[in-house]
Amino acid sequence: YESTGRLYHGDITPISEYGGIFSTGDIIGCLWSKKSGAISFTKNGINLGPAFHNAPGRYYPAVWIKNDRYKVSINFGQEPFVFNFS
Repeated sequence: YESTGRLYHGDITPISEYGGIFSTGDIIGCLWSKKSGAISFTKNGINLGPAFHNAPGRYYPAVWIKNDRYKVSINFGQEPFVFNFS
């Protein structure tokens, strides 16, 4: 899920529009259901719906930053989450 609102899957070509643009101050979350294999993203606490279905396997977090002006903070639970989903 890129800041322009496009969704990518292992390629440099976007596969679809998804979730709208995001910018400074927006909080983006990623949800993965081990049981169903669904991957979804959230923007400021709103679930944007499934981005991918049937995505079993191992996942490793990654963030791509286009230039050094951007700043990213990542929370894997070491601090309370701003938004909670069950």
